[in-house]
Amino acid sequence: MRSHALLRLFCILIWMSLCLAIAPTLTVAQAENDEAAAMSMLGLVNEWRVQQGLAPLALNPILNQMALAQASYVLPKLKSINDESEFHRDAQGRDARQRAAALGWPSYGRADRIEAGENAAVGSVQFGLRFWKGSEIHARAALSPAYREAGIAALPNGKGTYLFLMTFGSRPGVLPVMASPDGKQLYLTTEQSRYATANTAPMQLRVFDASGQPLTDTLAWKAVIDLPTAATGENIYVLVTQGTTQSIQTVDLKTSVVVLPASTTVAAAPTPVPAQPTAPPTVQPTAAPGVAPATAVPQIAPTNTPLAQPASVSAADILLIYSRNTLTLVNNSGQPVNLIGLTLTGQAGSLTIERWQRVSSFPIDAFPSGQCLKVNRASTAEAAPTSCRSVRSIVDLTPERVFWAQGSFTVQRDSTVLATCDAAAGQCAIDLP
Repeated sequence: MRSHALLRLFCILIWMSLCLAIAPTLTVAQAENDEAAAMSMLGLVNEWRVQQGLAPLALNPILNQMALAQASYVLPKLKSINDESEFHRDAQGRDARQRAAALGWPSYGRADRIEAGENAAVGSVQFGLRFWKGSEIHARAALSPAYREAGIAALPNGKGTYLFLMTFGSRPGVLPVMASPDGKQLYLTTEQSRYATANTAPMQLRVFDASGQPLTDTLAWKAVIDLPTAATGENIYVLVTQGTTQSIQTVDLKTSVVVLPASTTVAAAPTPVPAQPTAPPTVQPTAAPGVAPATAVPQIAPTNTPLAQPASVSAADILLIYSRNTLTLVNNSGQPVNLIGLTLTGQAGSLTIERWQRVSSFPIDAFPSGQCLKVNRASTAEAAPTSCRSVRSIVDLTPERVFWAQGSFTVQRDSTVLATCDAAAGQCAIDLP
């Protein structure tokens, strides 16, 4: 019996040792978040919002925790993801709103009325931002007036790329106020959730110092106000009143600072919101309010008319669809295809599949059905064709290297030419060997 007891004790000690050995590993994995890249992305999204007349987003620790946890879960699965919803489902199958609720994110009166959403991108900071700007559903999330706070994770994915996971949210009655980077102005926010009770009363505000002494008279609400010159110390309070509704926000002038790129100027600050700030926004999707799938591509008309409108090709493995500014490679086969060794070559240059993969990782030997790769003339952006379910990578080329718009170009695997495509056709079908 004594030997059995000693054996059990030995096993318990071994188990505890393994746990201690594993615990630091988990901590290191969570610590891989590149704060500089994350803040760069948040700054660019905030600049984008400001340019669109919207309030910037305040960094929130709960949303930050949520973004890092989901990004850490998704990163090891990147190459096997075929369904975009997998970017936003955790190990328990919970979406962004359900995960927010589990972390205690407050609802608007009912458990299912939670303002939380999410965007994901894989690539560099600039690629991720460009991808979100070029996707209607991602832009709708990033520019939603209903969101006031955000969290952001940027996990390195090799070769200078990242998995970006950005969470968005709003809490009832919490209207963040942020100081401008130069400390001279304050950015204010309003309640724009469709779940909030409509309030048509005019909005007013008043600023107080840390001891509760007023620094301003009662003012008409503005999206940006000058910080009172009498403000001293680290903290001030901003009281926002709308009819019988009041919200008071503490502003730490050292830490409650809006994240913006250094190049952003105060002149680009958001304009005042309409007189009815709580009207339901029309941009929220009805099926899953506030939640944006990671890599879905909008079905909107391109900004440039294709060179021609050929009949669709349904039997080809790969379909190239192109205009003067954009070429899209679509897996048209209905099953994963092997893209290794493919090269597109024209008079102005060539492009390999590996070049796309260097921008953003994807399963090159089992490229999923319905997904696509894009190449753009630099400084242009067109929507992907409706046959493209999601864009996995985008390459920009200088105008002189836009090979698909001049004469003809070939598609080949290694040294074998699979198709010769006419620049004027606007579409080219390729069967893979």
